[in-house]
Amino acid sequence: MKAIIIIIIFFICLLIPWSKWSILGDLFGKLSGYCRQYGPTSQTQGARFLLRIVLKWTGSGSFSSDQEFPTFKFYSFLIEDLIGLHRQLGFPKQKIGRELMTFLGKEEQFEVMSNRMVSQGLLQMVAMALITTSFMILSEKHLQIIIPLWLKGGVILWQLIGMMLFFLWLKKLRQTYFFAHEKTLAALLRLMALCETGLPIKAILERSACHELWQRPEKSLIDLTEQLRELLNNWSHNGRPIREEVKRLLHHSWFLLEERQKKFQTLIAGGQLLFSALFLLLGFLAFVLGLMACVLG
Repeated sequence: MKAIIIIIIFFICLLIPWSKWSILGDLFGKLSGYCRQYGPTSQTQGARFLLRIVLKWTGSGSFSSDQEFPTFKFYSFLIEDLIGLHRQLGFPKQKIGRELMTFLGKEEQFEVMSNRMVSQGLLQMVAMALITTSFMILSEKHLQIIIPLWLKGGVILWQLIGMMLFFLWLKKLRQTYFFAHEKTLAALLRLMALCETGLPIKAILERSACHELWQRPEKSLIDLTEQLRELLNNWSHNGRPIREEVKRLLHHSWFLLEERQKKFQTLIAGGQLLFSALFLLLGFLAFVLGLMACVLG
């Protein structure tokens, strides 16, 4: 499918006069720059970099205390916090390191798949925009009519706005869609590490910030947060170790996050289809109607 779209774009490009390329180049250059800035590629690089940091931290001990942390979701702050906690309290870091590397590896796979979906969606939207532009040029040339500039400019602008709004929507969705699940996962990872420190139970509960999870939890997280609340209440009363229960809840939290990621990828495909229909296809149809009005008028 991708190869077919590329071939179509190639032949369409052959039909566009050279004089029009400077305008189109400026417009699509700005769009591609926007995509690079807000696309998930930087997220993928951040996950890979943090994987190397955790590997150094838990492995040979060659980790530098001055290491710069790339920004990647909640992991950057959490890993920096855990490294500082380890220096202060000296808990075993291999267990939490293995969990972090597993999650970061899966996060990287998710970002790669999301990146591919967004790139394919962008390619399809650009192909539709090029079809509309070439149709404008050919219509004016072969029908020997002057199409109003406001019609041509309005359609092109409408389609570009649609592509920009698609990425703004995607950026906003990425910021909010995983917030509750990532907050839960971070709290459980911190709790898992703190359980190895030997701190008093009250101090562990305060530093893990698990109590913040009870406040208006996400619907899909209600059962997990209730289990965690009951576990911590019992722990504060009887003092029995809860390492295995925390690990079980941690893995369950990751399972819920993975389900959320699958839904997010479905939303990417649906959003791309919706924005293409509302802005690109609708823009093309608006031009066809305007062209018919010019011919008949």
